[in-house]
Amino acid sequence: MAEEKGPEKQTELRTSSELEKTVKETSSPRDAVTERLFNSISGGQSAVEFIEKACKLSKIEPPKPGEALAPYVYQLQKSLNFPNEDRYDGCDGKLGPITFNALVSKFPVLSPTTRREAKEKAKEGAKAALKDLVQSQGLPAPPKSSEPSPANGVAEKASEVTSITPERLVVTGDSLCAAGYGKFLYEGTDKYEQYHNKYFKSGWSIVTMRKNLEKNCEYADAYLIGAAANDIYYKSVDTIEAEFMKIIEIAMRKNPNAKIVLLTLHGDDYKGWKNSPKVKEKIAELNNRLGRIAYENANIKLIDIRKEIIDAENNGKKMLAPDKLHYSTLGSKAVAGLIKEYLATGNHGKLTDYI
Repeated sequence: MAEEKGPEKQTELRTSSELEKTVKETSSPRDAVTERLFNSISGGQSAVEFIEKACKLSKIEPPKPGEALAPYVYQLQKSLNFPNEDRYDGCDGKLGPITFNALVSKFPVLSPTTRREAKEKAKEGAKAALKDLVQSQGLPAPPKSSEPSPANGVAEKASEVTSITPERLVVTGDSLCAAGYGKFLYEGTDKYEQYHNKYFKSGWSIVTMRKNLEKNCEYADAYLIGAAANDIYYKSVDTIEAEFMKIIEIAMRKNPNAKIVLLTLHGDDYKGWKNSPKVKEKIAELNNRLGRIAYENANIKLIDIRKEIIDAENNGKKMLAPDKLHYSTLGSKAVAGLIKEYLATGNHGKLTDYI
């Protein structure tokens, strides 16, 4: 009997009135770009509202006010039989456009017309948000062309801050790289399109990053790999390390002489991980293994971002957003400067040198 009632509820949701245009305030921090993107794509509905409705449909206890959404996203995807490698474990208080669209396909609360219109609004919102970020840092306006410079893949008029390196650099990363380095590796696309940038291989999990890189790995002088923020809570360190090695192998097949830069994972106090001692242990173990990989390979360099943030003491807190995982504007600038220095010289100073 219970199985027969499920479809009736889903039909009721499909035929309900348009989604509310209000966005609930949550205690979870969301950066301006992602917030505008999500609310535009969803027709104005917040991630919290969507997950609450989806949980009720799936007979899952919905999140309490202010509670991290990641575990509920995972439960929803598990209940819908998403393949393991396609699951996005979410970010505290927000969802990315890829995750949202995947879940909406299972819970069609938006009509196709509304979704098409929302996608157009999303691009407009993203461009406006990016413009705000650029202006707030005194950076030059982004170029109008959506194509990278044919000379080296970096916008020709990029300043020191917006261009990490004169060489061609392929970035493989999660939201930390997208939000942090994305705007410093600006190649002529708006923030929304940055997820599909020719030189940015995004992925919500390390498996999807590897698959994206595998499909179309460009020749590059350097490959920057920052991953595992969306994997460390659910996957074993062995699994994550194996995926790192696969990504490295893909890059080295394309250019055996390329520089490969690995970034350590930080965020020990990220509340999305619910202060789990197990997660902290896994972060430490993963970083140790990345260090060993770099030690054993001359072309691979490990930049210990976690140590740099800890060593920065009070300034270290300023490097991170309130969620204690993603970078603040100051942190993004500092980390980008540190990486730029390494790629240019093979050495780098302290994180605070680049504030």
